[in-house]
Amino acid sequence: DAVQSYEKQRIISTERNYAGLVNRTMNKINATGSFRQDTVLQYYANEMLAFYKKSLEDDILPYALTLPEGELSEVQKHTLDSLYAKMTMMENKYWARFDWAEKKFYQENEIGKAE
Repeated sequence: DAVQSYEKQRIISTERNYAGLVNRTMNKINATGSFRQDTVLQYYANEMLAFYKKSLEDDILPYALTLPEGELSEVQKHTLDSLYAKMTMMENKYWARFDWAEKKFYQENEIGKAE
């Protein structure tokens, strides 16, 4: 992962690309609308993506922009590791909720069942 490379420009470039991907994906999900009036999967997909957007825009990118070019100090590396760990610990909650919604969606709409 770019964060653990400890390279300022790589972190910034990669995280901006991720943020753009998250925004485009959220736009596509919202443009798709509900499926047979069911918005549960859409809701939890957007919730998960909003979590990533917030983590990138509020935590990782702002800190990365303050970093110097070149070798980082141990404190700076530790801070990056902490931000990354915070995001990965929290993402499990959002993935579990999305996974539940996805399974519910497939089951209720009998998607994937052989007829």
